[in-house]
Amino acid sequence: LFIITNPPTSIFLTLILPNKFSVLVFDLYPDSFVEYGMMTEKSFLYRVWASLNVKIFKKAERIYTLGESMSNRLSKYISKDRIEVVELWTDSNFLLSADTTNNWFVEKYNLKNKFVVMYSGNMGLTHPVELMVDLANELKDFKEIVFVAIGGGHKFPIIQERSKQLQLDNIIIIPFLKPADLPFSFNAASMGVVTLDSKAGELSVPSKVFDLFAVGVPVLGIGSESSELSRLLKKYDCGKCFSEKSIDEMKHYIKDIFADKAKYELLSRNSK
Repeated sequence: LFIITNPPTSIFLTLILPNKFSVLVFDLYPDSFVEYGMMTEKSFLYRVWASLNVKIFKKAERIYTLGESMSNRLSKYISKDRIEVVELWTDSNFLLSADTTNNWFVEKYNLKNKFVVMYSGNMGLTHPVELMVDLANELKDFKEIVFVAIGGGHKFPIIQERSKQLQLDNIIIIPFLKPADLPFSFNAASMGVVTLDSKAGELSVPSKVFDLFAVGVPVLGIGSESSELSRLLKKYDCGKCFSEKSIDEMKHYIKDIFADKAKYELLSRNSK
């Protein structure tokens, strides 16, 4: 069996099935529940779950996870030399297969000759996507820089209302697109924005960062310094990660990459 930790209870199948198995740790439980305040390390459920993790990981033939930060956290349950790190990848053929020379997405939203700062994905409670509106407000005098937020979730109407209140004309907010439209939207981006709640920094890896790498754009990360996202951007020198409170630093970073074409090209090549 090849067991993936999403949903978190799937790993418990190994307690009742006799098959040999390997485990891929996408998100680490019950640690994630502790980080979000859903349980404590002193709780009965946590202690039982943690002890079962030790038992299950010991029985596993192979254990995989997505990054060094997650490997470090996982080592509380199993010796680190048993853990193999395999970074995520993406279907770059899909993202690059469409002829985007005449990109309908660019035409529809009037993005031609614009520097497009794009967030595409879930806008749930743990995603600080409202920072897209704050950044758009900070850079509203730079008419060539346009912010595009694509997705849905709890914060979608919130950022719509916030943008309306600030009367911003440099941010476009779009509901989730069809999968077939993604090559056109991703290839319209000049810079990708990836958010990761500070509590989840070492417990998960946002897969969309690899989609952005595939289309060769610099990445503006919003997350903790110790996060896997930050490590990736530093390792490949293809972007930079900022804390949620560093609005001013993010603003200057966007302006810097927009103005320095040579630096943009370097980051873009590194991303690819």
